[in-house]
Amino acid sequence: MINNNEAVTLNVAEIRCVYICVLVTLIFVFLAFFWKIFISITQKCKKKSLKQSLKEILYKYRWDIAFSIGILSTIIIFWILLAHTFNQDELLINTDTLISTQMEDWGGFATCVTAIFALVSVFLAFKAFSSQTLAAKRASFDATFTQIFAQHSILYKKVQCPSMVHCHFAGFRRYFQFRIYYNAGPVTNQQIWEEYNRRLQIGCGEECSSNFKNYFKYIYKEVTYIRDNSDGLLNDADQRQYVGLIEGQMNNDELFCYLVNLLEYYEKNADNQKLISYFEYLKQNAFFKEICKTDGYKDDVKKVFDLLNESCRNTVCNSLIEQKWLEYGKP
Repeated sequence: MINNNEAVTLNVAEIRCVYICVLVTLIFVFLAFFWKIFISITQKCKKKSLKQSLKEILYKYRWDIAFSIGILSTIIIFWILLAHTFNQDELLINTDTLISTQMEDWGGFATCVTAIFALVSVFLAFKAFSSQTLAAKRASFDATFTQIFAQHSILYKKVQCPSMVHCHFAGFRRYFQFRIYYNAGPVTNQQIWEEYNRRLQIGCGEECSSNFKNYFKYIYKEVTYIRDNSDGLLNDADQRQYVGLIEGQMNNDELFCYLVNLLEYYEKNADNQKLISYFEYLKQNAFFKEICKTDGYKDDVKKVFDLLNESCRNTVCNSLIEQKWLEYGKP
């Protein structure tokens, strides 16, 4: 029996074992958390600045950080109580270690241990709730995207005019080539785009021309829906997959038309930062990569950017595509 005036001696090996168990647990928890943060920052820094990446990471993991700080604070208090109870108020290992026999010391120690497990339980409950909320948001996103994606095919059919033999998208590319290679005089992407739409209006009617232009407006809405609803819901790989579904739905003639449509709009709105941001998002998701690599279309893409540089003297090309996509022999 131990009376109130006695203290139980704990040898160095035993107290070191207790300290190591606590330290190892603490180290593994925080290494795992900060490694996750580091990987996320590294991936985002490839595409964004460090300041912007840190801002997004801190916002995304704000609750994880808050709970980690709470757990760390509790562990520090636990460490102090551990030293007080087992190590005579010495934070480091003491060769002359005694176990306290004071009930208030053990009461404080037990309270702190209970607090740690309570915090962990609250954190796990919060993570479970967050996971359920995230799953519900993802299901809602997928349902809406499915409806939007289905409408894409409907709008494509509306663009096709029964009175014309060829496809309007292929027709635009042929008209672009005619204006560039066989028609003398300076020209811009905007002029070619407007001229072709006037031809559609005359040949097929106002509705046909309107459907042709609205088709590309809808693509913009599809892509921005993914971008604007991805925060905390879709990682970069998920976004690329969804954007890839839209790009994969379009043939090369459609992609070429959309490229010209974007750049002719840029010629009229060169200072539009929102548009530049959209260009960069398309580049991040390699939207125009395939058309840049495809023989026949590659030269036309280069010419589109040549016309842009002649009219705007701008390097927006680097915001929309990778230059290596246009190089021969690149995978």
